[in-house]
Amino acid sequence: MRHAGCKKENIGCLPVCEDRRVIGMITDRDITMRGVADGRNVSQMTVREAMSAEVLFCFDDEPVEQAATLMSQRHVHRLAVLDRTDQHLIGVISVSDMSGGGSERRPYEMSFLQAVP
Repeated sequence: MRHAGCKKENIGCLPVCEDRRVIGMITDRDITMRGVADGRNVSQMTVREAMSAEVLFCFDDEPVEQAATLMSQRHVHRLAVLDRTDQHLIGVISVSDMSGGGSERRPYEMSFLQAVP
């Protein structure tokens, strides 16, 4: 698992996709809980072994307040953002995105990993 870029860019979550459809999410916490806490060698773990298969998401045309409410209710810091038409991943929104101040859109770099469930 390569994570140097994630640490440098402060990325704590990556969507795991297959054909632009989200099949899981992997977070720094997933790696810690499923790897380090279980005494496993994380350099030998696969993404499938560490990822969370339950993906919480919102659609791109929903109000931000709705996404914030879902994150609060489910105690998560990030949601996958899907296009309503074809339900493909188009981004990730985080609590810090909503509370970061300013109204300008910030560019995001996303990495996609493919896996077969």
